[in-house]
Amino acid sequence: MPGTGHEPALPAGGPPAIAAPRTPRRLAALAQALDTVLPTTAPTNKTTTPTPLMGLSTGIRALDDVLGGLQPGRFYLVAAVPGAGSSLIAAAAARTSALDQHQPVLYAASGLTRADIAARIVAAHLPVDYRRLRAGRLTPTEQDDTAALHHHLAQAPLYIDDGTDLTTDAIAESVPDLPGLALVVVDRLQTTEDPRLPLSGPAQITDAAQALAHLARTHELPVLAAVDTDDPHLIAALSLDITITLTRDADQIHATVTERDLGPQATLTLHADLAHARITDPYASPLTPTSAPPTPPNTTPHSPAQTPQMPLQAPTTTATSPPRPKPW
Repeated sequence: MPGTGHEPALPAGGPPAIAAPRTPRRLAALAQALDTVLPTTAPTNKTTTPTPLMGLSTGIRALDDVLGGLQPGRFYLVAAVPGAGSSLIAAAAARTSALDQHQPVLYAASGLTRADIAARIVAAHLPVDYRRLRAGRLTPTEQDDTAALHHHLAQAPLYIDDGTDLTTDAIAESVPDLPGLALVVVDRLQTTEDPRLPLSGPAQITDAAQALAHLARTHELPVLAAVDTDDPHLIAALSLDITITLTRDADQIHATVTERDLGPQATLTLHADLAHARITDPYASPLTPTSAPPTPPNTTPHSPAQTPQMPLQAPTTTATSPPRPKPW
């Protein structure tokens, strides 16, 4: 009490600090979690067949059937030695989302240039021969085709970052600058260390993979990255949820989809259409390209090209290996 000589002593340094209000943890009821994996239907007396929820298409039907598309909040690593097709899957996912589905895509190109990315997208989308496109030797018909579609391609919401100082922090900083961003593609993580490329070297790859997985979770975005190795020890050390490992045998690519806690889920055989810088389903219906240029010298014959991906249809069965879709 005042004047009694028994006033409570104040702590040294002033009055006690006021505790900051506690921020509650983000909790989700099971009902909310179910909405992310099961379709919802209104209770009626009618029998309905709900459509399973699907993510963004990779542009490869058989791979979509296994993955359920590219789901928000998940990180997908495509692992393969150089030349086995990991960058082609990265380009296919970006091309399908931006050009066919008109969804904004951030393409982080490490070690590649914007010209590399653009050429692969043009060759795969039209399609025209990739090597002659890069060499400036398209036929007059192909030149007319590319000119006619130039405006359509230019309108695609695909944003390429090919800066030499590309880091995972730089990628994360770009995400808020792209409203409605639907997909982040990183092409590629390089195992051989290069002082000019921050996303290179075994230690940097490990840190980058974990940072990209965190980016996917915190921003509720699908993130797909290509890495130029199929070393099982390095892949296992990354401890990622979903890994797609590729091996190539001539014009066939074998893709194994593995989940960390469940092991291998499926093995697919895809077609390497290298003339058009893309990977296709080997059982897709043969379709005619936009033009029929003469086969360039010393070219290995390849299967007929496939037109850009049609809208994705949900699989009707669940199995450890994907069902064989009907020709389309």
